[in-house]
Amino acid sequence: MFTSRQIRLKKLGLLTEMGSRKFGENVPDICESISSEEEHSNKAELVSWMRNDEIGMNAVLDGPFGARKVIYCDYTASARSFHSIENYIQEEVLPFYGNTHSSVTVTAEQTTLFMHEARQEIRAFSGCGDQDSVIFTGSGSTCAVELLVHLMQSDEEKEEIVVVHSIQEHHSNLLPWRKIATELRCVDELENGQVDLNHLQNILKEVRKEHGNIKVVGTFCACSNLTGVLTNIQNVTKILKSFDALSIWDFASAAPYVPISVNGETPLDAVFFSGHKFPGGVSSPGVLIVKKNMIRATKPKRIGGGTVFFVNNSNEWYLKEVEHREEGGTADAVGAVRLAMAVKMKRAVGEGTIGKLDSVITKFVLQSFKSMDNLVLLGPVTSDNRLPVFSFLIRDPNSQLFYHHNYISALLNDLFGIQTRAGCMCAGPYAQKLLGISEETSRRFVNAIQESPDLDRTHLRRQAEYSQQEFLRPGFTRISFPYFFSISQVEDIVGAVQFVAKHAADFIHLYQINCETGEWHHQNQRVFHGRRWIGHVEFTSNGLRTKPISTQIVPEMRECVEKAQESAQKYSETMNLSKIPDGRTAINNEFHGLRWFILPIEVAEVRSKMNVVFQECNLSKESERKLEWHVPPLEMYKKTTDIIHQLKMIRNGDKVLVCLSGGKDSLSLLHILRHYQLRCNKARSTSFELGAITVDPGSAEYNPRPLIEYCRKLNIDYFYEEQDIIGAAKKTPGLRSICAFCSRMKRGRLAAAAQYHNWNVLAMGQHLDDLAESFFIAAFQNGNLSTMKAQYTTKDGTLRVIRPLVMVREKALRNFAEDKKLPVVAENCPACFNQATERHRIKQLLAQQELIFPDLFNSLKSALKPLLLVDSAHTSEMRDQAVKNIVGAS
Repeated sequence: MFTSRQIRLKKLGLLTEMGSRKFGENVPDICESISSEEEHSNKAELVSWMRNDEIGMNAVLDGPFGARKVIYCDYTASARSFHSIENYIQEEVLPFYGNTHSSVTVTAEQTTLFMHEARQEIRAFSGCGDQDSVIFTGSGSTCAVELLVHLMQSDEEKEEIVVVHSIQEHHSNLLPWRKIATELRCVDELENGQVDLNHLQNILKEVRKEHGNIKVVGTFCACSNLTGVLTNIQNVTKILKSFDALSIWDFASAAPYVPISVNGETPLDAVFFSGHKFPGGVSSPGVLIVKKNMIRATKPKRIGGGTVFFVNNSNEWYLKEVEHREEGGTADAVGAVRLAMAVKMKRAVGEGTIGKLDSVITKFVLQSFKSMDNLVLLGPVTSDNRLPVFSFLIRDPNSQLFYHHNYISALLNDLFGIQTRAGCMCAGPYAQKLLGISEETSRRFVNAIQESPDLDRTHLRRQAEYSQQEFLRPGFTRISFPYFFSISQVEDIVGAVQFVAKHAADFIHLYQINCETGEWHHQNQRVFHGRRWIGHVEFTSNGLRTKPISTQIVPEMRECVEKAQESAQKYSETMNLSKIPDGRTAINNEFHGLRWFILPIEVAEVRSKMNVVFQECNLSKESERKLEWHVPPLEMYKKTTDIIHQLKMIRNGDKVLVCLSGGKDSLSLLHILRHYQLRCNKARSTSFELGAITVDPGSAEYNPRPLIEYCRKLNIDYFYEEQDIIGAAKKTPGLRSICAFCSRMKRGRLAAAAQYHNWNVLAMGQHLDDLAESFFIAAFQNGNLSTMKAQYTTKDGTLRVIRPLVMVREKALRNFAEDKKLPVVAENCPACFNQATERHRIKQLLAQQELIFPDLFNSLKSALKPLLLVDSAHTSEMRDQAVKNIVGAS
């Protein structure tokens, strides 16, 4: 009697009589012969099951826009666990877990057998023969390459090696070879992302001509982790073999999805991959498969327990079997079993099925991305021979700058729960090629973001690399789709990317960039609200206890899109009402040309110009010519007049001279005080005269003479004082700072001129930013708690100096000057601008901190208020008195 399965196999011609098959004849693969329709149905059900079995599919994040379901699209970096695999480990593996290297007890023997069976699963999966060694290697491909480099070198002498690699290599398959190679040669790629075989042949010819029979290693990635393009392994290997070169392959990004055959038509000499990238392979070890005839080392890379045959007081004998010798210490048996389960799951789905699913997803995503005008896809746009891995940038259509990759990744996370990866993905040379960064520009980036070697890292408790300019580091956003995602899921994710590409500008003012890390976080999400803490775990008599996480109602993707659209409109309309730090000054002048991304302030400025409301003006041409005065913005005007009233800066009968240098600050002050004068006259309150004065220091690079005609048009009293201050500075021996000398001389000339012409008030244009910078300079360099004073009287009591703009930000003054097209005089004095001054460095420091703490200057204003309100004529007396009090108390 035949079973139903046997009857079906007999119909297919797979069930034969015992004697009709010759000894050693291969039995056909049953899976390949069963009807494609039934196979497709089984595979589809398995893929659907995987979708629901993934751990984390119902995870929820608590974001700034509310709760969102976590959608994991970073499988190229690391895969996720599956309930069934973890249940098997918990129920079958862990109860019998013990240390390996023994077979006497049931736990030790069972764990050892698990390790052996896991290794066999890898051997079967990759087509290994007796000539191949399979070694589990710590933390992924990185450890595997390091071990391979060690195994290829003799214990006694180091062999010279020429390494040939592609431009696409991950750092783990590039940096270890740099350490030992006599020479490295990089092969170009074609437009479709494939290795340029002609260039490879030419390189190998040159190497053989120059180095003769030197060992040549060809090491290539089977798949780019940036573009997903799959390399034609057979074609590359054939060329390598024709030149007697070793063929070594990095399958880290490819192994979970494509076949591996180390003994096919053209055998591969070594292969390595990371277990943690397999769906279900979380926290599993890396794997190195290497031909035994390549191994020259007889001592293990990591010496210790499990690597030796025998040890006495004077000597040690290492194991001869490399699979055991190189797996010293306690084996990661649980991780190896987990990897074996992940491999079995991959084989159950079938590489053919995976390839078809990947192809469908890839074609859909590429077609969708092509319709997004401001999405720049890195690498080839072909859908042939690639996995669904996509690296991209979003361009701002107005400035043609890009949105920072970390901002795009944060926005996808916060609005839709989509988990992507931002950076260069540990493939720096290839990333820079795709971004069009030259070697020279690359070195400039290094200089910009590298930490100073003079810093004491121990004293500063540095846990990571530090740079004030880290946010300049170039990068992009990468999204990768697992093959078991449904098309509807893929459509939702692509729709989310499309939304972010279209509306990135609407949300950017809500985000803060950290110059020191390059991270972007929502202003309400500077603290990770949904963080899980090991520190919250307690062990009590009732077992393990932790703080419960509150459950939230999670909207579906369509509802997330609707909410995002509402938010985009809302935040776009209110952008101009937001306080947005100006991060442009946070960048060192030397590196301004390296900024490739747009800042929130720049988006806001464009929006403010786009949203200007125009009104028809009925003034005659003659009246328009006479109208030279400008009305300041209400907020700026109010901050100025508030401090004027609070300190009684301007009083009845005052004659106020604005110190007019021609810069944006003094010009703005002149217009603000003129508007204040008109308002006072209308209200019949404070009556005062208003004029202006300029001191020309005699510098060829600074010409304030155009101010004469400008003030004539304004029809105000104007004094133009000329003094060869620069000439005097050059003649002064031992002068440390021309700038300080010039400022001191200018102040003296201003005071003398004011007194000579009977003006009793000098109005200077220093603003809140100036005061903050002066405070830090005084503290850092002079050890004083002081800053510029809002108001003070000269010692003889004849002249009062006021600074009405002390509560106004520099950015507001710059915007006013640019908007009204005030005739700003360029200051190009080489004494001021040829080198970065201390004030400029402090300005950068504050700008960087303001990006992290947007309310920084309000805090500084409160802190500085007691200092700026004290008349400077009395500060030295107060300081002396304070010292006496302290000494007296002691």
